[in-house]
Amino acid sequence: MSLKIGIQSVNPLQGDEDLSKATIDFITKYIKNHFPNLSGRELNEFIAITFDSLSKGDRGQSITDYMNSINLSESNISVYDSVLDLSMRPLAFISRYRLIRSNIKYYTWMALNDERTSQEHRELSGKTFALLPEYQTKDFPYIDNYPGSEHLCRCYMDPVFDDK
Repeated sequence: MSLKIGIQSVNPLQGDEDLSKATIDFITKYIKNHFPNLSGRELNEFIAITFDSLSKGDRGQSITDYMNSINLSESNISVYDSVLDLSMRPLAFISRYRLIRSNIKYYTWMALNDERTSQEHRELSGKTFALLPEYQTKDFPYIDNYPGSEHLCRCYMDPVFDDK
C-alpha cells in the first residue's frame, strides 16, 4: 500500500461543483490567452487534461505529455515553465476562492525569499492586503495580483483570521 502525503495527495476540487466550474473557467481563460492558436478538439482536450491533472495531483506530468505530443509550447516560455504555470496558478486561484467563500477579508503575502524571488515579491512579503476591493482600508489595500497569480510565482496567502 502506498500513501501520498502533501498538497499533491488531495483533490482540492472534490465534492465542490461551484469551485470545479470556477476552476475550469480559470483554466480555460488561461489556455485561451496563452495558447491562442488552439481551437476545437485540441483546446477542449488541453482544458480537460489540465483540470484532470489538477484533480489527480499528478504534478503536471499529463500536461507535459500532452504539450509534447502536439508539439505545443508558448513562443517565449518553455514547456516546463508552462506546465508549472498550469499547475500552480489554478492552485493559487483555488486558495483565493476558498478564502473569499470563507468570508476571510485579509491575507498576508508570503514569499519564499530565495534567489528566485523577485524584488517586487520580496517587498510584498509580510504585508497584509484586502482579499477583495470592498474590504480595503487605509492600512490594508487591495491589489489586483495575489500570491501565485503571476508567472512562476511561488508565493502564497496566509489568511488573517481576526477582524481588522
